[in-house]
Formats: sequence, structure tokens, C-alpha cells
Amino acid sequence: KRSQEYLQKNSGKEKKMKRRSRNSLSGLILLLALSLYGCGEREKEPVTITVIHAWGGTGADHVAMRDIYDGFQKENPDIEINFEEVSDYATKILTEATAGDLPDLINCNTGTTQILANAGALQKFDVDALKADTEYKFDDFWDAAENYCTYDGDWYSLPLDGGNYGWVYNVDMFDKCGIEVPEDGFTWDEFTEACKTLMEHKDELGIEYPTIINDLSSAIDTMYPWITEAGGSYLNDDETCGWNSDETVAAFEYVKSLVDEGYVPAIEKLGDGYDALITKFNAGQIAMCRVALWNSTYLQDDVNWKAMNAPRANDGTQAEVLFLNGIGISSSCENPEAAEKFIKYLTSEEGL
Repeated sequence: KRSQEYLQKNSGKEKKMKRRSRNSLSGLILLLALSLYGCGEREKEPVTITVIHAWGGTGADHVAMRDIYDGFQKENPDIEINFEEVSDYATKILTEATAGDLPDLINCNTGTTQILANAGALQKFDVDALKADTEYKFDDFWDAAENYCTYDGDWYSLPLDGGNYGWVYNVDMFDKCGIEVPEDGFTWDEFTEACKTLMEHKDELGIEYPTIINDLSSAIDTMYPWITEAGGSYLNDDETCGWNSDETVAAFEYVKSLVDEGYVPAIEKLGDGYDALITKFNAGQIAMCRVALWNSTYLQDDVNWKAMNAPRANDGTQAEVLFLNGIGISSSCENPEAAEKFIKYLTSEEGL
């Protein structure tokens, strides 16, 4: 009896204990669920990506670039883009590279990718992964981009923008002189003849010279087309200077002949960049000139001008300079996935 009474009494206690235990467990589960729900609802701390650029800022004078940045941040509120535009770009980059304090993303002007990659300042891109991303369309980039964005066989930047040179001429002046522009551009002999004709009408046209080849602000770019068209090269096969070759010398001699005949002034520094050439063309002081794509917007609408192909060698060989800038991820970047996400947006169809 006593045993039975004991079991009955303790059975009730056990039921109460189980009930309490179940209630405690339920409360613990509810608390954990609420905790997890709260974690899921908590906003992520935004990742800040710093970008350094020599141009193309987010100011009012660079609306297109500003819209790209704004568009990316609307789609990716967890990634904040901190843009920095500098004037003395090369000095700043090299200084920060030495100090190991680089920004996350670096605009790599033509030739900069190889310098920074060699210095260990850039991270490699996983090209296989980029090609596997069907939305990104990596294979749509120009084949020439590989020459500008790779170092030692690896991609250290992705193509961002670029442009080449073209020539423009004053239609009214050419018409007065009866000069017809060949569809494929003047051969060297035809170019010389056109300069001669323009010079003969110098006073009538009000020009100082038929053209200006370029100035010392970009002497290497100036001679590249002429050297290439003559069959020369800046470098020999053994990577020594190729400017002493017969072909390269012939290119310099041709340009010098234009100076000697008075068709172009002696090559000298006219000012910063290429604006001096366009200013003289707009003012009617020269009848034709070489213009970089990015500076063509400075050509005035009140001048009756047209574009033409660059002069070509007498055998038809034609060459011009192509600039292609890339953007790379610095080796010190702590958020390379976020950085690459922005680069892919910037260099996609939407961004471009």
C-alpha cells in the first residue's frame, strides 16, 4: 500500500516535472528562433571599396561615370564605392605601392598594368571563372585587350575604356585647293603633295602651316605610326632599342622632310596634352591635324570639318596608336569579391 501510495504521489510530481521541462524546452526553442530571426533581419555592415582614378570622376562634369557608380550602389547597397580622383596619378600610385597602402581598385592606364603587376601590386583574375559567367561575356572583349591587361600570361586588369587617333581636315580649305581625300587615307607621297598644295594657298587660306604632326608632350606616340608603316619597330627582337634600324630611320627622315619643306613646324612642346593642336585647327591656323578620340569633343561645330583615315605608307601599310585602359584589384584589397563584383558591373554592357 505504502509503495503504491508513494508511486501515485511521485507520479504526479514526475508529470509536473515533465510538464515544466517541456515548457522550459519550448521557451528555449522560441528564444533561439527569435534570436536567429533577429540575426537574419540585422542589416549587413556595408563593405567600402576605394577606387583611384586619373580621370572620369563622379562630379557634375563626369555625369556618365557618376551614373554608373550610382547604378551599382542601388543594386548593391551593401557595397559602398569611395571614389578618389587625383591629378598626379602615377606618383601617387607608386608612392602608395611602396608604402603598401594602395586603394582597393586601381585604374591602370596603358602600360601601367604590367608595371604594377611586376611590382606585386595587383591580384590575378581567375579568367576561367570570368569566362564561365555567361552573363558577363568575357569573350566579347577585343583580342587586343590581352596585350594591355596581362602580364606574364595572367590577367591583372580588365578592359575599362580606350580609344585611338584619327585625322580631321577643314573641308572648306580642301575644297578651295581642289584636294580630294582618298577613302583609305593619303599615302605618304599623296600626303606630301596635299601639304604642298595647301602651302601654295597659304595666304588665301590664312593658315600658318598645312598641319602640325604633334608636339613633345607625346613624342613617342607621334612617331609610332610612321615607324610602323615604314616597317620599323621601337624594339628589336632582343628587346634592345630599334630606333637605329634602316626602317625606323626612314620614318624619321620622312617626318624631317616635312619640316624641312616648311609643311609642318619643328616638333616642339606646344602645350600640355593635345589641346594646342585642336585650338590651332579651330582657329583656322592649320588645315588638318591628328586628334585623339577623347579630345574630339573639343572640335568646334562652327568649323566645317570631317574625319579621315590616317596617312599610310606608299605600300598601303597603315598604323595608329590604340590606348586601352584597364582596372585592377590591388594586392592589399581586403574584399576582393566585392571589388570584382564592381569591376564586372563597370566593364559589363550595362556599365560600358
